[in-house]
Amino acid sequence: MKKYYHAYEERYKKIHGEGLLWFSKEPTPELINWIEYYDISLDDEICEVGCGEGRDALYLAEQGIKLQV
Repeated sequence: MKKYYHAYEERYKKIHGEGLLWFSKEPTPELINWIEYYDISLDDEICEVGCGEGRDALYLAEQGIKLQV
């Protein structure tokens, strides 16, 4: 059985090789709830730890929120 991270690498290569997006451009509902609950503003910075496909980081950047990656 392949290690998890090797399987992920193959999946990314296949999807990106075909010019497709692996993720949705819509943020996760939890992110929206988190932003509202903590009253995150454009003056705040968020540390992106690199978990997942990046759709929430993309959304945050498009909203003008500063990301530390």
